[in-house]
Amino acid sequence: MATLVAKGLAVAPRQYLLERTAAEIESKQLDLDTAILRAKQEMTKAERSIIDFRNDRRREILSDLQLARARRAEAEQRSETARTLVYEAETIAPRLIADRIRSQRVVPVYSLVRQSHDGPRTIPATDSTLLEPGDVVKVDSNEADTQASAMPGPVTARETVVPRTLGR
Repeated sequence: MATLVAKGLAVAPRQYLLERTAAEIESKQLDLDTAILRAKQEMTKAERSIIDFRNDRRREILSDLQLARARRAEAEQRSETARTLVYEAETIAPRLIADRIRSQRVVPVYSLVRQSHDGPRTIPATDSTLLEPGDVVKVDSNEADTQASAMPGPVTARETVVPRTLGR
């Protein structure tokens, strides 16, 4: 445009107007370039925030997963302990009680129920006491209290009647 004004083919105010318009266009272009760079910067910032959010969420999920696994392991351990206790209560404990009862030395305690003219009377006896016809031999265990507490049900004495044909 300056060459046209120098040759006299265009007017100077027109040149100034065109130069000003060119400067405005150039300024707007720089503003647009700046806006584009800011938008790209904001996009990068947003992408970084998304990545940070995903990482935070992943950490939180992994932490929750680890806590859930620890709780599950603890529950499995408690369950196994309960199974072991039930097994011991149902299987091992009765065997131990039966073994303890078998291992205890049970000494029989003898007594005789003998008929006399006053009625039946109980006489302490040993395994060498002489029996008479009609005697009833009662055999008790000196461990009856221990067995009664270890095993349910009553402990009864055994009775044996000596026939009248034996003896005298």
